[in-house]
Amino acid sequence: MKRFVTLSLLVLAMMGWAGPARACSCALAEPQELLKGSPAAFIGTLTAQRTTNVQGRSVFLFDVEAVYAGDIGREVAVYSAGDSAACGLSSPVGQRLAVFASLNGSDLESNLCSIADVDQTTSQLGSGAPPSATGTIGVPPDIERPTRVDWQGVGLAVGGLALVGGVWLITRQRARAV
Repeated sequence: MKRFVTLSLLVLAMMGWAGPARACSCALAEPQELLKGSPAAFIGTLTAQRTTNVQGRSVFLFDVEAVYAGDIGREVAVYSAGDSAACGLSSPVGQRLAVFASLNGSDLESNLCSIADVDQTTSQLGSGAPPSATGTIGVPPDIERPTRVDWQGVGLAVGGLALVGGVWLITRQRARAV
């Protein structure tokens, strides 16, 4: 009975630290359609990604080569969900992307459903304009500053230690009983 109670408590503790389930599903639109609803659009190369630890968001930095909408500079920051299951951007550093973004103040936000193939974008929309020397939207933040504590990771570590400690205690009590 003690074993059942101990294992039940450990399972419940571990389930309490599980994050929410997410899934992303979207029909990829043509670049012409994406541009209609986007106040900011560009083609650029992803140069860095950092997790902000604010609502599971990440910031993606791009070197911009062509602009289709918005006052975008040579380097731009785009905020998105931290993983592709939540429709966040999911591309390796160095990849070129056509990004169609919305505005949140002067910050750019995008998602997996608002990117397009670069070749398809240039064939449909042309070569675009060069980036602005003094872009006013999507200005990159200082991403080197310390981020907040990842409490989910801390919780998983504490839960793992509790599990190992519980197994050790049970094993120790059994050894003494023999």
